[in-house]
Amino acid sequence: MTQNRYVAAIFTESANPDGSVTVRPVTVLPYLTPKQLADTLHVSRQTIYNKINDGTLPAARIGSLARISAPDAAAFIEKMRLSEYERPPRKPAGPDPRTPPLFPTEEDE
Repeated sequence: MTQNRYVAAIFTESANPDGSVTVRPVTVLPYLTPKQLADTLHVSRQTIYNKINDGTLPAARIGSLARISAPDAAAFIEKMRLSEYERPPRKPAGPDPRTPPLFPTEEDE
């Protein structure tokens, strides 16, 4: 008996010498738990729960448990992907305005 259901897959990419990319499934799961997705993305489990709670990452709640479907996880990852040109500029490093100066000046007194 064959069951039709959505299946989550974790993929790995590898570059070929001719410049093409080969994508292979590593693990196939019906749904991902927040911990599995967090481990895959190398972020904390709390980060995944924060994304679920703020509506950025759709998830199904089964009682108190959260599960993320494969299409939702893939769409979330694709939405979070930034190209080099879309990345926000870095803030220049400078003194922290909250830290008092080591040597007060006349203006500070």
